[in-house]
Amino acid sequence: MDSVTELHNKTPTGSGAPSTPQAIMDGVTELYRKELRIAPRRIGYFRFILEGYDNLALLTTVDERHGDVILRYPAGLADEVEQLLESLTPALLIGNDHGAAPPAAPPSPPLSEARTPPKVLN
Repeated sequence: MDSVTELHNKTPTGSGAPSTPQAIMDGVTELYRKELRIAPRRIGYFRFILEGYDNLALLTTVDERHGDVILRYPAGLADEVEQLLESLTPALLIGNDHGAAPPAAPPSPPLSEARTPPKVLN
């Protein structure tokens, strides 16, 4: 499988009333809803990442055993959520249910190469 299983796509939720504290704060009245199936062991990782993005979206677990989750987000943040989902897809794949880490970033240069020599004060 080469993408996160998407069960339903971008459907507005509610009757125009905000349904999360963040939505109330931002004056957002329409939330999109996306139902996904991800690797069950990656649900906590996904929630942690969303919190790190200043609660970009609200994640609700529907079925922990199968990895069914619902993602709710303001309509104005749809592009950001789609970009995040695209970048996280390798880490959230159903086949990646053994807790493997996402692809690693390229290694940083050794400290000796990264540092600039100190200035000598007279």
